[in-house]
Amino acid sequence: MAWKFEKDEVVEQAIQYMKEEFTRRELTLADVAASVGLSEKYLNLLFKEITSVTINHWIIRLRMEEAGRLLKDPAIKIYEICDRIGYTDQDHFRENFKKQFGLTPTEYRNKFL
Repeated sequence: MAWKFEKDEVVEQAIQYMKEEFTRRELTLADVAASVGLSEKYLNLLFKEITSVTINHWIIRLRMEEAGRLLKDPAIKIYEICDRIGYTDQDHFRENFKKQFGLTPTEYRNKFL
């Protein structure tokens, strides 16, 4: 049972690190693994076992949630949102956003205007 607790704790540490760092354009699985002192492969297996998603999916989810929050402010341009959440490619951002919300960033924003 103690091992289960340690696994949860490691995953929580990884999540906390990602919440603090998700806006960094170059954030990778390697960074997250290093932050908790585990190999990339092992951490990703552990993370998926506990959360049902991979670390990369978690990072994308964090970024998309922040994008959704920022899109509610019409004063912030979409390219600025991309930059703030760590995306350099607006097309890639749009594609991931649509997968997450079922709408393009513009369609999502228009719901709140």
